[in-house]
Amino acid sequence: MADYYFNFPPITSLTIPQQAALNEPNSIALSGGPGTGKSFVSLWRHISNHRRENPIRSQLLTFTTSLAYYLKASSKTQNDAAASFVDSTKNWYFNHAGNRAEIIVDEAQDMPLEFYQSPNQLSQYSVKISYGADNNQILKSGSVNTDGTFNLNVCSPSEKLKEIFHNRPHLLDRNFRNTKRILQFANIAFANAPIKVNEINSCRELGEKPSLIITNGNLQLQNSTIKSIIEQFNADQHNIGVLTPLANSPWAGGDILTARYYYNLLNNDFDCSFFDYQQERLSSMKNIHITPFKSAKGLEFDTVIIPCFNYYRNEFNVINWRDFFVGVTRAKSNLFLFVENDIPSLSNVVERQILAQQTQTNNNDLPF
Repeated sequence: MADYYFNFPPITSLTIPQQAALNEPNSIALSGGPGTGKSFVSLWRHISNHRRENPIRSQLLTFTTSLAYYLKASSKTQNDAAASFVDSTKNWYFNHAGNRAEIIVDEAQDMPLEFYQSPNQLSQYSVKISYGADNNQILKSGSVNTDGTFNLNVCSPSEKLKEIFHNRPHLLDRNFRNTKRILQFANIAFANAPIKVNEINSCRELGEKPSLIITNGNLQLQNSTIKSIIEQFNADQHNIGVLTPLANSPWAGGDILTARYYYNLLNNDFDCSFFDYQQERLSSMKNIHITPFKSAKGLEFDTVIIPCFNYYRNEFNVINWRDFFVGVTRAKSNLFLFVENDIPSLSNVVERQILAQQTQTNNNDLPF
């Protein structure tokens, strides 16, 4: 079937704030919530550098391997030279590091603060370092201390990056990804990550409410419904993400929380891809992609399916509410959340469906 569909927005679609960040001659510090275009602006800044009559040899870095794959493939549609200078931060630093006219770090919050503070690390390769960061998307394990402060040995919150670089700030506060109802849902579900009013009101489409699908513990019915949703929406230019809390390291009874479980479930029926953040390379990405939240950061899907959403209030050693927040905000149009039991606090921002009341699940009898 189809590979992941890259719908790369043209440079002419940039808003005035995005254009200002793109054309800023000095180093920039991009901020903004999910879907506001931080990666998009960083990518176009990098491509524009390489397109000049006298090219500026910039390097575009991002923490997650899957987002590096996405940015590299998108860049290649515009400029081969620019594409050759896109990499994941760790892979570039340990294997391909070299002097650059500008280094642009997307998702800069995901590296330890020392990576930016130490003159022997990133700054030795360029005097011009631009970046984008969002504290609500810090997903690395151990990034938050027990008292709620950030562990600077693991991550780099935006306020600390400002103290180091003093870059020209550029705030992006218009959402270009999600429907209004998806953002309204995220704003209610994740009180610790309030979304700016302008981001919600700027959404291009109202859209449908996310579907909260209540399984009452019926795993077989949940799985058949997931397959039916994929069958309904599967098309060459429609990307579907099945996003999970964990990758492939379950505890007793925890298999249903892992991306590996759903890949094994779906792989025989669909041409799909699987990736987890422990892998070093991503060789291909299908338009049906199964991955944990951490590896989905920066990506977007027309339809997102999240099993085990009822865990969004739980705290684990390796996941917290930020993981679920990132997962929810990957959805452009359709969001399906599977839960074992109802969540009354979300009743105003979801359409509730109870699987146990369905006698069968097929394309003509879906619970939404």
